[in-house]
Amino acid sequence: MTSRGDLESDIDPLDREAVDWVVRLTVGQLAESDRVAFEHWIAASTAHERAFAAASDLCSHMRHLELPTAAETFERTAAQRTADSGGNVVPFGAKPRHPAMSRRSFLGGGAIAASLAGGLMVVNPPLALWPSLAELMADRRTGAGEQQSFRPVAGVEVELNSRSSSSRTLGGHGLELIAGEAFISVSNAQQPFKVFASTAHLSASQAAFNVQMMAGSLCVTCVEGTVTISRGAYSEPLRSGHEIVFDTYGKVQKAKADEFVRLAWRRGLLVLRGTTVSEAIPQINRYYPGRLVLTDNSKADWPVTGVFHIDQIDLAVVQLERLLEVEARHLPGGVVLLG
Repeated sequence: MTSRGDLESDIDPLDREAVDWVVRLTVGQLAESDRVAFEHWIAASTAHERAFAAASDLCSHMRHLELPTAAETFERTAAQRTADSGGNVVPFGAKPRHPAMSRRSFLGGGAIAASLAGGLMVVNPPLALWPSLAELMADRRTGAGEQQSFRPVAGVEVELNSRSSSSRTLGGHGLELIAGEAFISVSNAQQPFKVFASTAHLSASQAAFNVQMMAGSLCVTCVEGTVTISRGAYSEPLRSGHEIVFDTYGKVQKAKADEFVRLAWRRGLLVLRGTTVSEAIPQINRYYPGRLVLTDNSKADWPVTGVFHIDQIDLAVVQLERLLEVEARHLPGGVVLLG
């Protein structure tokens, strides 16, 4: 058996540096000094470019890693007995899902594999560069540009948006949204359906609502009926036409819902209406097969307005280039620098 120490001792220092740059580029906005340092690093030699490409490609592949779970095995077996038990993955485009990664290719990742073995994947992958352990263990998970619909229990329908994951709880009468976004319709259910998202608990007997988790915030939009929302000492019913947002600082904001914007993904669209660049990029990244990174912090608050087809999300990148008056730099592994 190869130990972690043996694996790390065989890693080329250049591979380690490539891993560091992939993580730094995807964790957030770069300072000007970081951008300049990266430009010098990758331009040093073709070996640097190859190392960065290998690290980026493997991280991208890890994002789509498929590991079978007991729940998936159970549901696939049940699907053969009744059509209602199965769920169909519906891609926005015609792109097939990435195949499962073999043990050989995983270990062949060198520095990346060592980082994963060290617990980086298990604890908190940077900006979903690869799935967390919770996502890998989820009953259902979608990749970039995919949606999935299923019925966890009679009277309840769930639609998962792109880059989302969930698991059934309470014998099918509950759902844990682990990451991403979901639209839940509850009608004629035998008992109230419960949704667990971050630290919030939602309960509904007759309702249709959208739950979005993004960049540490949680937004619940009620379209029909009433949803009861509880979070710590906070508990309040959310009625049709309204939404509530719990931001990263613990603040609660309740407002009239903009359903055209919030539910556009169900029509295959991404709608941005005066959205700041710093908020627009995570939304685009939900559908973009790579990763957009803003390198010019001075333009983070610039507003972006537009309607984009999710299966043509590249056009959103073009608009950002024009808006920011920059030329996007496309790096190996789907990393795109804006600024």
